[in-house]
Amino acid sequence: MKTLLLTALIGLMSAPALAKDSPDVPAGAKLLYSFIGKFKGTATLANAGQPTIVAKGFQRCEKVARGWAIQCEAHFEGDGLIFDEAIMGGYDVPSQTIHWNVVNSFGQAYTLVGTFTNPDTLELEYTATVDGQPYVDQGTWTISPNKKRIRLDQVITLGGQVVTTITADLKK
Repeated sequence: MKTLLLTALIGLMSAPALAKDSPDVPAGAKLLYSFIGKFKGTATLANAGQPTIVAKGFQRCEKVARGWAIQCEAHFEGDGLIFDEAIMGGYDVPSQTIHWNVVNSFGQAYTLVGTFTNPDTLELEYTATVDGQPYVDQGTWTISPNKKRIRLDQVITLGGQVVTTITADLKK
């Protein structure tokens, strides 16, 4: 009985490692694989009228859904800031777009949508209305040719005015 239980536990624990990517994962989804791994570095957050915050941390991503998506976590700390974020990035076949679903420790949950403008550049955007004004969050992820470095340049506007800029430079 103990041997059977142990065999079952080992089988369950190794099942994710044995799962293979779906054979029909499109090239658009595979472009997300550049984010797989643990990247460490620095992020800078500048809110209008506030001191700039520099934080150190990481973003770690792995393939999920048999290769159709990536799941990520990020953690940054510095200058009194503690920031955590969960991301699920996936490819939508009908629209041929990337959907970057975000939930963070600032109490925000939203989906940025965009495309790879080339294999090393992902451009994403989220739009909403806040207090009757247009809110736009635009981010560009640039991936180094060797896939060892990723950079985020993000601009958030409210009513057409820049309210926040974020940059992150992360290395494997």
